[in-house]
Amino acid sequence: MKKLSYTHYSLALVGILLLWVQLNIGYWRYQDKIIAWDVVHYYAYLPAAFIYDDLTLNFTDNYKGEHQFLFWPEKAPNGNKIIKTTMGLSILYAPAFGIAHVLAEPLGYDAGGYSAPYRMAVQFAALFYFMFGLYFLSKVLLQFFHDWAVAISLPVLTFGTNLGYYVTHESGLSHHFTFALTSVFIYLSILWHQKPNVRYSLLLGLLSGLLVLIRPTNILVALFFILYNIRSFESAREKLYLFLKNWYLLAILLVVAFMVFVPQMIYWKYITGMWFYYSYPNENFYFMNIQIMNGLISYRKGWLLYNPVVVFAFLGMYLGRRYLQVFNLFQIVFIPLSLVVIFSWWCWWYGGSFGGRAMIDIYPFLAFGLVFFINYLINTHGVDKYILTLLFVVFTFYGTLQSAKYHYGAIHYDSMTREAYWHTFAKLRPDGKFYELLKQPDYEKALKGIDEY
Repeated sequence: MKKLSYTHYSLALVGILLLWVQLNIGYWRYQDKIIAWDVVHYYAYLPAAFIYDDLTLNFTDNYKGEHQFLFWPEKAPNGNKIIKTTMGLSILYAPAFGIAHVLAEPLGYDAGGYSAPYRMAVQFAALFYFMFGLYFLSKVLLQFFHDWAVAISLPVLTFGTNLGYYVTHESGLSHHFTFALTSVFIYLSILWHQKPNVRYSLLLGLLSGLLVLIRPTNILVALFFILYNIRSFESAREKLYLFLKNWYLLAILLVVAFMVFVPQMIYWKYITGMWFYYSYPNENFYFMNIQIMNGLISYRKGWLLYNPVVVFAFLGMYLGRRYLQVFNLFQIVFIPLSLVVIFSWWCWWYGGSFGGRAMIDIYPFLAFGLVFFINYLINTHGVDKYILTLLFVVFTFYGTLQSAKYHYGAIHYDSMTREAYWHTFAKLRPDGKFYELLKQPDYEKALKGIDEY
């Protein structure tokens, strides 16, 4: 029997801790948790199609049945009701949804799609997909780094940032699902470059289509496949030759990705009369008013402020720039471009959220820098090692504390200020004074591209 590595034990530890948190908080017991806010849109395709048999949602006007439901449709230009988001997450929820639907009525729950079994299905589907993705990410990292470094990185990435919070507390949101699919995409991309074949092309096409169906801006993930292992002009020519030689495999990849997106196009055509439809008509990107600095370090929602350990991921990228040359060009292009796209969105703080949640989508790529930094700590000597190790441990545990503070309300979901942040800096729960120090953002101005932060 093959001996288990430290990374395998680390994966098991992460999974057990996440499961313990999910069971401890038991959010599936509450009607206003899990299938709430944005998840109402992501999830809507499933009950509409498989329980109420009406994707037009017209049944919601005069429903006289026994079930309770929750739909927040938008109005299309032709007046029809339309689900705001694309259907990628509904596809991923579907197996767990099916199990919940079979069990709901026999267990004495409402079988309308929104009772406890359905909420539990979404919550544990999130854990399954996340652990699936984390496993494949670890397989990639082990190709480049020592077992110990990878083993340490997995709980740090999960619990030292906002990632673990979203897997357990806001399980239906897209970010950890994107994390999972992106991790598998990285793994298969590397295998494709080592041995191009039809199987890998089919799987990469499926993943690409699903990623775009979850969030269209995830198309940027394709840059990894395109830019991987380009280190010089010579390697760029070799990459071009590889693509030209295997053009038919690339065609398969693109056709499969397109076919995954076709059901969405059919739905749009059925509801709106248009094959392509922008379902956020009053919400825009403002590329002339990009809020990168606010998104990274502001008290309202600064990603680095609330997830300080990711600083070491960037430090690891710099320190490992020679060792990780196969990723350098991709990181140089992808990370700045992602920052521009994420923080040019009209609501750059992403509404009620914790610690720059949109940045979770790029964590699989930051993992390389994080593991290199940990590897550096293991192998370096001198005073620098102890100082950096101390800072790394402090920042990791502080990130974990931030998640707990957000859970208990000592970090507000959208109205944090400098005064509020420092007032609860050493507190796990808020007091009356905390609420006096908050400042709610002006959503109406933000929709027009005006930010006064």
